[in-house]
Amino acid sequence: MRLLALDPGQDISGAAYFDGGRLVSIDRFKSRGTDWLPKLESIAADLRQAARGRSWLPDFVAIELPTPGLHFQANASLGETRGYLQHEVRSLWPKVRIVDVHPSTHGALAGGRAGLDRKDATKAFVIEVLDRHGLPRPQGGLDQNTADAVSIGIAAHWKLGAEVVGVERAKATGWRAVVFGGADANQGMGEQVVI
Repeated sequence: MRLLALDPGQDISGAAYFDGGRLVSIDRFKSRGTDWLPKLESIAADLRQAARGRSWLPDFVAIELPTPGLHFQANASLGETRGYLQHEVRSLWPKVRIVDVHPSTHGALAGGRAGLDRKDATKAFVIEVLDRHGLPRPQGGLDQNTADAVSIGIAAHWKLGAEVVGVERAKATGWRAVVFGGADANQGMGEQVVI
């Protein structure tokens, strides 16, 4: 299974590509311009360039959903970017399945790390993932959007695995066990995410 995970942002969008349950690459697309449409067009152009340059052919694309309770304008901005990226994804890969990932689902992956807020905990978790996969850390540090894209991808793998065997079995094995590949937690779950 090949999966592209996107964290939509109007200034920076993050991307993470998984192949066979293994994290292969991460990217960040920084917008250019100040107006809404040129910003989104530049992010879409960067996505197209990365997809061609890295030969991405995803079976699934996971995109973060807007957050209930978030400030209205921030939610509207996220929704606009998400919709624009969905359109771009459909033009690049017409038959790909889009997987919705709720922010609380991927945010919980990092778990409680002593003394860290959710954003710093997610970054620390993703740095561990990059190190385990032998991927270089981004120059200038890991930005929040790219870190979120990795955790969105891992959450999407769990969600897809839960669909294969049913949510009750996924709950019974514990979703952290599924994500981290516990002893036999992934038997019958399709591909496990190698973390």
